[in-house]
Formats: sequence, structure tokens, C-alpha cells
Amino acid sequence: MFDDSGPTTMEVVIPLGTGERLDNGEDVDVIDKVTEFKVGDSISIDNRDDRAHIVGPLTVTAGESRTYSFAEPGVLEGTCTAHPSGSVTFVVT
Repeated sequence: MFDDSGPTTMEVVIPLGTGERLDNGEDVDVIDKVTEFKVGDSISIDNRDDRAHIVGPLTVTAGESRTYSFAEPGVLEGTCTAHPSGSVTFVVT
């Protein structure tokens, strides 16, 4: 079956206090450790925290929003300062 829904954008909000909560050992559910995308999809990070965060290929300063588009298939593994594990994986098909 043909999927004509087109590219999508996953929107992630990092709330104020996320870094402090992680520093205190709390589990913070901002983004999944593994997320699947299709070529052409994007991820948009809105960092409302008072510190910069790294989410895979993006460094997002405090109060900044950034978007990353997936142009080719593959697996991107990277640091994530907004996830308790400290890392994320993006699988792009």
C-alpha cells in the first residue's frame, strides 16, 4: 500500500528543570532512547530548560529551538543530556 502521508516532524519539548532533575537522579521522560524515522522526517527540539542540551546530532542552547531533518537512511547514535541513559539512537529508514 502506498503511504502518501509525507514527511513528519517529531516535536520534543525539554521542560524547565530537566537538567536539575537528571542531576538529582530522577527519571525524565522527554524522549525515547530509540526513535524511528523515515527519510525526509524531522525532529524539532524546543529547549525550555535553563541549560544547553545535546540530543543526538543537535546541541540546543537554553531557550532555543532547533530542527534536524533526516536526509538518508541509517542509524544515528549520540549523546542525549535530556535522557537518563545519556544517549539516544535514531533509526532512519
